[in-house]
Amino acid sequence: MNINGCKPQAGEDHHNLPGGNLMKLDQVRHEQILGRLSREQRVQVSDMAEQLGVSTETVRRDLKTLESHGQLRRVHGGAVPVLARQDRPLLERSRIAFREKATIASLVLPMLKGGMSIFLDTGTTTLAVARELGSVSDLTVFTNSLDIALIVGKLEQHRVRVASGTLRPNDNALVGYDTLAFVRRYEFDVALMGIAAIDRERGFMDFEEDEAELRRVVVQQAALRIILADHGKFGRRARVRTFDFRSVDRIVTDRAPLERFAASFARAGLEVVHG
Repeated sequence: MNINGCKPQAGEDHHNLPGGNLMKLDQVRHEQILGRLSREQRVQVSDMAEQLGVSTETVRRDLKTLESHGQLRRVHGGAVPVLARQDRPLLERSRIAFREKATIASLVLPMLKGGMSIFLDTGTTTLAVARELGSVSDLTVFTNSLDIALIVGKLEQHRVRVASGTLRPNDNALVGYDTLAFVRRYEFDVALMGIAAIDRERGFMDFEEDEAELRRVVVQQAALRIILADHGKFGRRARVRTFDFRSVDRIVTDRAPLERFAASFARAGLEVVHG
């Protein structure tokens, strides 16, 4: 339904209304956007434009205004709540399942050969891999993680390319539109990605839309797409559906998955490497 039950004329978008009425209509749109965001935990620009009877550009402008007031956070194609449920801070998570992540790192290293270009996204398991890259020669490592960049940067045999973007203090990750644009400029031999949760019906899941959107772009740019996940991620659910099992080529985990997961992976053609 349009605001006040009246749809603006083509190209009008309420801009020809007197200033006071325009401000009132802006406020009504903002309230409707925030109301839908509260109910659904995400709004899409195209959906809101149809609901409000305005252009997508007007909705984008509304989202930018609301973000400047700290009322939401813009993501690709829409917005999510500022206080969206998040994973635990990276430092805290790095202490969990330490041995399992070390096992995964040891399984990954034989997959990396000199001369490769690889992408490592932000996460404690990819961080464990980064710590072991001294045993591999001549890699070009792309990452959106400042922590990974600093670790690999100390290894003289590798080159490091760090994505641009907005710093997320929770885990020293660079995220946002600039990060996605950076990744789209390159192609990778191997993408190594962590994940927050693995659900049999919903597939691979994340807590943050920024994280999920980056991984969706990375899988399009990589020849070999690998998910790294310790056994504790299996059977968990998070807030965002990142992609299904068919979107990646291989999953590396510390132990053999339960039969019900193994069957789902097999149907999707997903190779499993485990400790």
